[in-house]
Amino acid sequence: MIEFYSHVAQISLPDVGPGFFVDEAECVVEGVRGTRPTQVRSVPDRIVAVFGSDGGGALFAVDRQTGEIVRLEGGSLIGDVYEVEESGVQVIARDFEGFMQFLFGELLRQIPSGG
Repeated sequence: MIEFYSHVAQISLPDVGPGFFVDEAECVVEGVRGTRPTQVRSVPDRIVAVFGSDGGGALFAVDRQTGEIVRLEGGSLIGDVYEVEESGVQVIARDFEGFMQFLFGELLRQIPSGG
């Protein structure tokens, strides 16, 4: 993510799929300090840094132990703990680069194929 933020401030794709948003680095840092979920209580529990969202209310976070990118949906926020059923935690990518590839794929799906 450090490499990403050294080149890009944020991403806003409101018209792609449900909408995809990657926040500015300052928002991510503030979130790690407790303004956003920093722990996920699920199976398995995770320590996370939230860095974005989609237009449907789900959050995107990096697992700070594994590097996996997860989509969090349908949970409840209690303090800085996001409590959610296992079905509400979806692994989107193995790492941030994989998440960028996921976004690129979503963008390509929005381009009409001509013939």
